Amino acid sequence: MRLSIPSSAEACRYWKNSSAASSSGTTRARVTRLRVCGSIHRARARIPEARCWFYVVYLFSCFRLWSLMRWPFLRFITLALGGVVPLLSFFMEARVAREVKAYLAEREAEAAAEAQTARPSSLAEHSTLTASIPTEGDR
Repeated sequence: MRLSIPSSAEACRYWKNSSAASSSGTTRARVTRLRVCGSIHRARARIPEARCWFYVVYLFSCFRLWSLMRWPFLRFITLALGGVVPLLSFFMEARVAREVKAYLAEREAEAAAEAQTARPSSLAEHSTLTASIPTEGDR
């Protein structure tokens, strides 16, 4: 024997028919059943709408990451598909996070090495305007 779970539409039809057919059911019970039935349909109608907005936010974050990392356009497409294709998002998240962390660590190491090798100098040495102005010691 197969057990089938009715959808919300089937359950609502059952509730409407059972409340209309029963003579012992009160008007309040029928109204409550209809309210529950309507709220189920409204809630189920909002779920796809919410998922669409979450995907828009996901696409925006993919675009920001893609543009900041200056990856090729095909990489953006694979990032966008990561939110559509089931299970691909788990693999994409791990791979992209690993690559971005490695890139950021490399940039920090380069910046630290550059800061250590740079000699301290005054601002006047770098300015082209102040280099031509004679000072008290040069006169």
